Amino acid sequence: MEFQKCNVKKHDLTQIADLIYETDTDLFGKLYGKNKTKALIKLKKLIKKESNYFGHKNIYVVEDNNKIVGLLIGYAGGEIDKNKEILIYITTFYP
Repeated sequence: MEFQKCNVKKHDLTQIADLIYETDTDLFGKLYGKNKTKALIKLKKLIKKESNYFGHKNIYVVEDNNKIVGLLIGYAGGEIDKNKEILIYITTFYP
C-alpha cells in the first residue's frame, strides 16, 4: 500500500468524491443534493480548489496496486480562511 498526497492530475477525482460522499450519504445528500451524480460533481469542484476542507491539499490517498482503497482528510484548524471558504462554496454551488 502507498500513502500519498492527492494529485488532481493523477488520481481519479470521481472515486475520491464518491468515497467522501459515502462517509455520510444523508449529510452530503442534504448539502449537495439528493442526486448523487450532481453531488459528486460539486465535491469534485471542491477537491480541485484550495482553501476548503475538501481541497486536494488536505487529502491523502491510500493506494494498493494503483487502486484507491482509502482516504485521509486532514488540516490544521487555522489553515483555512473562513471567508475564502465561504466564497468557494458560494461559487461552487451557485455559479
